[in-house]
Amino acid sequence: MLWFSVWLVLVLLTLLGAYLLGRRLWRSGKALAAELGRANDLADRLDALRTELAAKYPPPTPPRPHLDAGPAELTGFLALRHEHLAGISRRKRARVVRATRHWTSIVTPR
Repeated sequence: MLWFSVWLVLVLLTLLGAYLLGRRLWRSGKALAAELGRANDLADRLDALRTELAAKYPPPTPPRPHLDAGPAELTGFLALRHEHLAGISRRKRARVVRATRHWTSIVTPR
């Protein structure tokens, strides 16, 4: 009779542990599903913002020269080309400064 009660207690404790584990997994699964829903909403919002910004600020297109351009058109073209190249180098410098600042913040001990 003693072994029967020992086995009965072991089985009941195992069932209780399985119930508690299953309940925790169920709650974690529900929380994960809710978080995935919020992440999906955020991704949709970011995609809408990206398309809005792409429409508002299109990427710059480099100017194309005319083969039979006169001196005035050629001067205008060279000035426009110079502005375009200056903008590219300005954006590159800003990106390098941002990256350097980021890496410095990572490797600097606190």
